This record gives sequence, structure tokens and C-alpha cells, in this order.
Amino acid sequence: AASGVQVVVTTHSPAFLDVAAIPGLVLVRKNDGCTETVQMTAAELAQYCREHGAARATADNILGFYAAAATEEILGGFFARTIVLVEGPTEAAALPVYLERVGCIVAKEGVAVIAVHGVGNLAKWWRLFSAYGIPTYVVFDNDAKDDKAGAKRSDLLATLGIPGDRHAGYMTTSDWVIEDRFCVFGGDFETVMRGAFGPEYEALEEEARMTYG
Repeated sequence: AASGVQVVVTTHSPAFLDVAAIPGLVLVRKNDGCTETVQMTAAELAQYCREHGAARATADNILGFYAAAATEEILGGFFARTIVLVEGPTEAAALPVYLERVGCIVAKEGVAVIAVHGVGNLAKWWRLFSAYGIPTYVVFDNDAKDDKAGAKRSDLLATLGIPGDRHAGYMTTSDWVIEDRFCVFGGDFETVMRGAFGPEYEALEEEARMTYG
């Protein structure tokens, strides 16, 4: 390239993505046979985030905010057709297996199941991916060890457009609630699964412990 030869590199590696240089990140997709592109400036991304609950987002701080927490695993979502954001590695490992059991092979369908490491990070990454028009679904639970006051879950629900008078119902439920934009486990993931599937699930858990430790 330095000698004047034009070089074009194509890759599906998130290692090449730099959120801090977001104007150079262009999402290209096919829609009904037409090619569409999405390219954002820092100011446009900050405005979108403010419109979806991030009141302190500005053109000056938004790129650093995302770049500081971006991992290759999370940025891999830019290569997906659909994203499922989950709190932790348990859900990220388990959900693709369960989905395959009911006929949805996530790799074939272009679905990325991404762990964001805590309920407080779900709204943040939903804002980024949805700003680029990537359908993004959110899964969280009411095991509120790191969200005793409920502020993080309430922020997430507000970000998703859920009216404030409905937040308490989702945040206090002990049921497994599935909506069109998000899913709530009433307790932690494992407890809800045991409750939904009973002794058979517990037996499989015990078998896994004996096999894998």
C-alpha cells in the first residue's frame, strides 16, 4: 500500500473494529435486494443515546465511553444479523444450545449471543447496536445482588421504551416473562431453569458437575 498499490482487506474479525474511530465504521447490509449503509458521527451516536436514556452522552465523551469497555466478543455483534444481549457467560453458553434444540442454529441464522458482564451494561450496548439498526434482544434476571435498588434494571426498561409504571411489575416478578424486546428471569438463570424443567434439569446439572467439575 505504501508503494501506491490499492489494497482491500475483508474480514469478519472484530479485532479490526475501533469504536474510538467510529466515523470509519460503516455497516453494510442487504434489504430487499438493495444495499444499505449506516455510518454515524460521534455527535449522531451521542444524540441517539440521549434519546434513549443516556442523558450525559455528548460528542466529546461518547467514543471514549464505549472504547473503554469494548471487547472483541462484544464488538462481534456488528457482524450479526440479530443480537441477544445477556448478563453473563452462563447464559451466553447455554442459550445457543437451547435454541438449537428447538431448531434455531445461531451461527446459521447470524444470531450473536453476547455476555456484557452485568445487568448495568445491557442498556449501554443495546443503545450502540440499535443505533446501527441491528435487531437487539435483551435477557436479564431479578437476582439483584448488584442492583438492590433496581436502578440498573429500571434504566434498561426505560431505554427499551417501557413506561415507568410498569417497571416494578417486571423487576419483582418471580416468573419467567418473555416479551418481544426482552426476557426476564424471575430469579437467577439456574433457579428459573430448575423451576421450569424440574427434576430432569437438576439431574442433568448433577451429571455435568460429575463430568466437568
